Amino acid sequence: MAGSQIPPGTAAASQPPQGPDLRHSADSLLEASRDYWWNGDFLELMGRRLQLDRCRRVLDVGCGRGHWSRSLAATLSADAEISGVDREAGWIADAEAWRDRMGLGSRFSYLQGSAQDLPFDDSSFDLVTCQTLFIHLPDPQEVLREMLRVLQPGGLLLAAEPSNICQSLRWSSLIHEDFLDEHAIDNLLGVVRFYLVCSKGKQVLGEGFSSIGDLLPGYFRELGLGDVRVFQTDKAAALVPPYSAPEQSADVADILTAIEAGRYIWREDQSRRYFLAGGGTEAEFSRFWRWAMNDNARLREQLNSGRYHAAGGHSTYLISGRKTTG
Repeated sequence: MAGSQIPPGTAAASQPPQGPDLRHSADSLLEASRDYWWNGDFLELMGRRLQLDRCRRVLDVGCGRGHWSRSLAATLSADAEISGVDREAGWIADAEAWRDRMGLGSRFSYLQGSAQDLPFDDSSFDLVTCQTLFIHLPDPQEVLREMLRVLQPGGLLLAAEPSNICQSLRWSSLIHEDFLDEHAIDNLLGVVRFYLVCSKGKQVLGEGFSSIGDLLPGYFRELGLGDVRVFQTDKAAALVPPYSAPEQSADVADILTAIEAGRYIWREDQSRRYFLAGGGTEAEFSRFWRWAMNDNARLREQLNSGRYHAAGGHSTYLISGRKTTG
C-alpha cells in the first residue's frame, strides 16, 4: 500500500447496494434496497428466454427473507408453487410473515434447512434457483450437486451471482474529488490490493469467493449441465441527488446505516480476520481502517448535503443450465 493516503470510494457504504458479502450474511444491513435489485421488465425478458412460465415446482435455495423468489414470481405461471429453504430460522419466520400478510400461503412455503443437505426428495423441482448464495460457500460444487439432485431431468438451474472485484475500480464523486492528488493512482491500487487480500483471506477461511459469478458457468459445465447461458443485469444502482426515487432513498438509507455501524465492505472484525488470513499485516490493516472510517465520514457528509453521485454500475450475472436427461 503506497503511503498513508487511501483514495475514497470503496467503503461498503459508498457502493450502492452491491458491495461484497452483505447480501446474504446473517448480519446484512442492505435490507431496504433488496427489492430494487432487478428491473421487472428485465426479469420478464429472462422469463421468456428461459421459458420460466413452464415451471410449476420452484425451489429458492438460501432464500433469506424471500426477496429473490418474490422478484422472480412475476415471471412464473400463476399456479407455480414456490418453496424456499434457508438455514436461518429468523429469516424463514420473516418470509412466512410476509407470505401470510399477502395471503399467499397456497403459493409460497418456507422451510429451515441446509443448502448442503436439502430436505427434499430427488427430482422434486423443475426450477432450482438462488441469489447471492454461492459467494458465501466454501465448496460451491458441493451445493451445486445437491441442487442438481433435487432438480428433475430437463429442469432448469438458475443462479444470480456477482463479480464484486469490479466495485474496487468504480468511479463516484468521492473518488474523483481526489483524483488529481499526486498519490491518487498508487492509493487507488492500494484499495484494490486491500480488497484482493481480504478476498483471498475469505476464501482461505472457507467463507466463499465474492466474485464467484465469473466462475459459475464453468462449474455448470463441469457438473454436466447443458445449454449453459449467461446474462448480465441491466440494473445499475445509480445515486443522483436529490435521491428522491424510492429505490435511491432505500439505497441511501442502507448506506447511512452501514456507515453508522462502522462498516467498510465488511465489519472491522471481519475485515481484519480476512486481511490477516490473506497475508496482510496488522500495521497495514490499521492504517487502511483509519482511512476507511474517515472516508465513511466524508461520504456521509456528501450524502447529507446532496453532493454524492455515482452511476452505480456493477457486474451481476444470471447463469442458467439444464439438467441433462441422459
